[in-house]
Amino acid sequence: MNRLLHRGSALPPVRSRKASGFTLIELMVTLAILAILLMLATPSFTEWRRNTQLVTVTNTLVNALATTRSEALKRNQPVRLNFIVSNSVVSGWRVYEDSDLDNSFDATKDEELHDSGVVVPDFITVSAGNITTFTYDGSGFLRGVNNTTIRVQYMNGETVKAARHIIVSRAGRVRTCRPTTPAGTCS
Repeated sequence: MNRLLHRGSALPPVRSRKASGFTLIELMVTLAILAILLMLATPSFTEWRRNTQLVTVTNTLVNALATTRSEALKRNQPVRLNFIVSNSVVSGWRVYEDSDLDNSFDATKDEELHDSGVVVPDFITVSAGNITTFTYDGSGFLRGVNNTTIRVQYMNGETVKAARHIIVSRAGRVRTCRPTTPAGTCS
């Protein structure tokens, strides 16, 4: 090669390279397709997130009921789970040992054992009919409540979109089920 350069020969011709990348039209079409796919995925993501929150609220309430029962057995004292109700809507619950046996929570006399830690979202309803207190005695049985079902429902306006039921037996045992239809019952 040195010989060629010294002899004065010309360098090989430079080949023109085609520019690589995206054109503005290709970029705009890609962004339009991406926007359409995102619009289709957003409702299903919202449904998934709300169903996950429904399951979280249900599992947290089941855990609180189990804590209520185990603390009553451990302390051999009545322990209560009270729904915290504001504007006729359950917004959470509190588990406490009712030391003075007055059927209500008094921070100066009663010991709070478990706070729900979950604020019930406004699109989820928790209902056990007219029952707002579950009291377990020292033997682990429910007082004043026979077999009952707590309904935890994800609402879209007036429509029930999904539901979980917590079934509490008189013996104090708790189980969950998923109804066959959102507004239905468990088998």
